[in-house]
Formats: sequence, structure tokens, C-alpha cells
Amino acid sequence: MVNESSQGLSYARNRGIREGVGEYIAIIDDDEHIAEDFIASYIELFDSVPEAVAAGGPIVAEYPAGRPKWMSCYTERPIANTMYFGEQVCEFPKGRIPGGGNMALRRSAIRRYGVFDTSLGYVGESLIGGEECDLFERLQIAEAKYYYVPKAVMYHIIPERKLTDEYFESLCHNVGKSQMCRARYYHREGYLRRAEIFKWVATLVLAAWYLVTLQWGKAKYIVKMRYHISSGIYNKNTR
Repeated sequence: MVNESSQGLSYARNRGIREGVGEYIAIIDDDEHIAEDFIASYIELFDSVPEAVAAGGPIVAEYPAGRPKWMSCYTERPIANTMYFGEQVCEFPKGRIPGGGNMALRRSAIRRYGVFDTSLGYVGESLIGGEECDLFERLQIAEAKYYYVPKAVMYHIIPERKLTDEYFESLCHNVGKSQMCRARYYHREGYLRRAEIFKWVATLVLAAWYLVTLQWGKAKYIVKMRYHISSGIYNKNTR
């Protein structure tokens, strides 16, 4: 156990990386528990696949107070970041990256591509994230390979306080702000704004389908999610 005086998730993870001595690094969060084969599965991957610089495994959400009826697989992702890509080891699907609370890296990858950006990542009650996306974007630019490891299962415990309207709206707004922060860094603000228009079209189609199938709550929350993500993207105060 070590003490990190700078508050924030990225600072904490970077401190853990700095303090560790092993060549393989696995990262989990404090609201999770892991499967018995979690550590062994990552070791086996790195030992047997030399080109793998990083990896991630399935993320299963647990709801002690029960899973809300309004939640769909789409609105669950910003809250729990659930993840499952089958029972075979494979490269991560295009457009997806390991979840921040379930990832593993070679130390050599950290030396080469850097650590987590401390301007991103949760700090106290602030929900600005995106530090994992930023790290894996650096890997993507370098064409480094990262793999899905099916036996490295993590269970993400979602408390009732993270299922309130206030938390959901704030979380989605900050998802949008995080996306814009990264877009500005990589000079692709226009692309992000155009992509958001297409996402609105998909959102309205899905909402219409939920309404037709009488799933009113799911329709409401998928629109609410997109609205608050957009509000974060178009927020003039986003830095």
C-alpha cells in the first residue's frame, strides 16, 4: 500500500505503475472483484503472444439493488462498461478497447507509449474520464496489438447511487466533455461533431423501436443519454 498525494484516478494508476516492479501490469478499480483465473489468464497471454502489448477481459455488471427496468445494453455502457466478445482469445474488435477497471499491459508498453494523462480521469466528484481511450489511442496510432482474454473476468459492482437520474445525466455530460477534450488534442473536433449527428439518427431509430415494443423507460433513457453526451460535446467551456 502506498500513498499518492495528488488526487485523481490517473495519478493513482500512474503511481501504482511506478511502484510496481513486474514486467506485467494489471489494473482494477475499488468497486470490483475478479474471477479466480484473472491473473493467470493475463500471464498466459503475455507469455504466449509476444506481440501483445496490452489486454482486457470481460466486464460483468452486478446490481445489489437490482438492475433498473429502464436500462438497456446501450445505457448500461457508460455506467458499467459491460464487455463480452466470446470465449476465444482474440484481438479487440475495431472501435473497442479494454475497460479501465479491467486491463493489463506490458511494462515495456508503458515505457514506450507513456502512462495515463493526468488531465483526464475521475477526480473526486468530477466525472471527466477518457484516460483509457487516450492511452489506447496512442497504441492504435503505433499499430500496437491488444487482446481480449475471456477468462480474465471482472465483476463491476454498481451501487444504487449510480442509478439516479442526477448521476446518469452528469456521467453522460462528462462523457461528451471527455470526447471533446481528446478530439481537440488530436485536431478532430469536426469529425466528432459530425459523428454525433449520425449517433442521434441511430438513437432516434432505437428509441422508436423501444416505443413500438412498449419499452417506454428504455426509449426515454437512450434519448436522455445522447442528449447529455451532446451537451458535453458542444459545451463551450470544455477544455
